[in-house]
Amino acid sequence: MMTVKPSKPIHRIMSGVFTALALSACGNPATDRSLEPGYFLPELQERRVQGLYVSDSVQSTEIKSKDGKWRIEEPLYFPASADVINVFLQTVTDVQTGKMIKVAPKDYGRLRVTEEDGITVKLTYENGETVKLIFGILDMPRDETAGVMAGLGGVARRYVRKISGSDDAVFLLPISLIDLSSSASLWANIDYIRVPSFRKATVRAPGKSPIVLARDDMYGPLYKLSSSGQRSAIDTNVLKCFEAFLVKGQCKRIAPKSVSSAALGISAGAPEIEVESFEGMSYTLRFGTPVEPSEEEIEFQQMQASFMDKGVAKTLVPVVMTTESSGGGENIFETVLNDKNTALAARFDGRIAYIEYDNFYCLEALIAEAK
Repeated sequence: MMTVKPSKPIHRIMSGVFTALALSACGNPATDRSLEPGYFLPELQERRVQGLYVSDSVQSTEIKSKDGKWRIEEPLYFPASADVINVFLQTVTDVQTGKMIKVAPKDYGRLRVTEEDGITVKLTYENGETVKLIFGILDMPRDETAGVMAGLGGVARRYVRKISGSDDAVFLLPISLIDLSSSASLWANIDYIRVPSFRKATVRAPGKSPIVLARDDMYGPLYKLSSSGQRSAIDTNVLKCFEAFLVKGQCKRIAPKSVSSAALGISAGAPEIEVESFEGMSYTLRFGTPVEPSEEEIEFQQMQASFMDKGVAKTLVPVVMTTESSGGGENIFETVLNDKNTALAARFDGRIAYIEYDNFYCLEALIAEAK
């Protein structure tokens, strides 16, 4: 999943773990009892979810399904990721009840299962009925080595308050949903244009002569073109970091429509690259000022660390895109790819996306060496 700003600072989540352990250990004010095996949300076996409203004390995201497609209504007004939503819904559909924790209302805040302290997810079913889930603190394993391989998300449990009709209870569930957030970035569809190999790339920056790189064949070696059309040798990996982004075809985040390009340093004089694909498309990407991760993002990403993930929050670079087409593809592969990229380009028309700085630094280096 993508790196997103956590709804609550992680150190606050962690500090609550000891409170939870204390509550579970004593009979006053909280006790627990194991439940017979059963689904936490049995109605999800038969009902279909039509909407999600995810919120905390800072922000909220409203997602609705229409004609079989998920869309973020607020704050992005942008297509949502069906994959992310389906994983979340499948997780809460499959989870067993675990333990019901008897908690006095005055102690809800200590487990962060209030709307002010936790992350609230309101599910709306197709019949209009709703259920409210408030995700509280994580219950971490006492063995510190337990999460080394799978990460804490694979071994932690979570306190979840379920409010449905007149029923209101707190459960300790065998899931963590450690990357759950009310940020719209988590739920957005981050599919971007995909260019398996470009024919020509022109890099422009203020006060610099344009840098033109080209190749004759798909995946072939790069060479540099002078203004007179003369070729010269160049390291074929000079744009490797940016090409990795083009091949993957995903950005990291989408900015709300209310955010202006100028505020992020994306102006007429900003660095840009024009990419011409072998499929007959031309994409111009203009970049803004790199954005360092916040302290909360750093802490949040550290919680995702595992054997396969170092848990490092990334610096992001804002980017806007314009597109031109010189005709259809020469084969079915090119035609399908062009159609998909054209639809994605239309989706991002006038919208700001973010890519990782790891996919941008080679462009900076190339510009720095230009005359």
